[in-house]
Amino acid sequence: MKLKQYLLICITLLFSFNIYAQILWEVELPIQGEGKKLIVTNDNQYLILLGTYPTNDICLLKYLPTGDSVYIKHWNKNGFYSNICDYILTQINDTCFVTSDCDGNLVLFSNIGNPYWYKNFIKRITACTANNNDLIILIGELGFYTLHRLQLTGNIICESRRVTTNLIKKYNNNITCFTNNYYNTNMPPSYFTTFFGVYFDSINLKSFGSAKGSLIECTNSGGFCIYNKNEDRNIFITDSNQDSILEMTNPEFIYLNPQEDIDFIATRDSGFLLVGLAQVNLPTQFNFIIKIDSLGNVQWKKSYSFISGSKIVNIVNSIDGYGYLMLVYNENSHLSFLVRIDDNGSPLYSNPKVFEQKKELLIYPNPSYNWVNIKFPEEGDYSLSLYNYQSQELINNKLVHISETLIDISNLNSGVYFLMVVNKKAQKYFTDIVIKK
Repeated sequence: MKLKQYLLICITLLFSFNIYAQILWEVELPIQGEGKKLIVTNDNQYLILLGTYPTNDICLLKYLPTGDSVYIKHWNKNGFYSNICDYILTQINDTCFVTSDCDGNLVLFSNIGNPYWYKNFIKRITACTANNNDLIILIGELGFYTLHRLQLTGNIICESRRVTTNLIKKYNNNITCFTNNYYNTNMPPSYFTTFFGVYFDSINLKSFGSAKGSLIECTNSGGFCIYNKNEDRNIFITDSNQDSILEMTNPEFIYLNPQEDIDFIATRDSGFLLVGLAQVNLPTQFNFIIKIDSLGNVQWKKSYSFISGSKIVNIVNSIDGYGYLMLVYNENSHLSFLVRIDDNGSPLYSNPKVFEQKKELLIYPNPSYNWVNIKFPEEGDYSLSLYNYQSQELINNKLVHISETLIDISNLNSGVYFLMVVNKKAQKYFTDIVIKK
């Protein structure tokens, strides 16, 4: 009996691992164009909004958790919308979604990708969410936005006060707007951050100091985590009453470029992911993902060297509960990809159309106080440069007929540095990070 139970357990585990392996996938989207937004739908599928190349029409692609396609819907221009531009893709309920275009057209469409109606608001729609079955949208530009509440038919219920940001979040059917200041025609902008819950009959103001250009995400406890991507690059975490419970700064945040789009999501383990391009000007771009815990401490950080011209558009928690799925776009080929990474940020596959096909540099010890040994994938002539986050070149070595070398970092300040190695003869770039303790 024990032997039968043991065999049954072994067979069950083997079957489980085979099924598990089938969902570690990577997909090249079949439509050429720029991936704009990736979301997880209420029926546990992936939905992608894409602007086709070169016409920039709206294209919707839906995938199962296995990577199999559910549908592809291509909305050709027929007069009710123009070029897609904003990254708006929001699920309203089990059957309705909304997106928008550059001319202020809001489009409501079904769960199978067919448009219900469109409504034009003249100005660009910069954010959208839902409260029960009502739409909440922000309209405007240049820091002056107006909050609107709509029925699912598109009829405006009411228009709220002006705000100066495009960040709105929903939690437990309460809509919260995060703004850089409370708009008052009799007063100049205050440059302070405020919260207010939007009930359209009352406004609750909360101040959290200066945090211009910030990102906000809901926490599992009903509060919010705010990342100030400008200036101090600090983290604010609140409780469910939006009272501040934590403020901290981490020097590693400085490596994310505030001039580029940064994606910020809550993870299933009560932490958060920050995703963006590095603040350094190199021939090949560094895409960074920083994982922080519920208290804002950095748990891990990964840099991704994609093929030239590629960047991570946004990232979501994977449906199967393991790792994350990111939408990657390459501006040179005009192709978009879905790429899986595990819970520690390591790619599960290395598609030659997505990642640079190269043997990695071997760097040890890393982190280090004094000397770092760098082993190249093969013997050759190399140019080695080390940069700080301000793109200042601190080390430049020309190496001839060599397979490994030592660099002295003892005089550098503690922090993260960007290493670039060039083999001009083979026309290859190798990039990595070096950490000084």
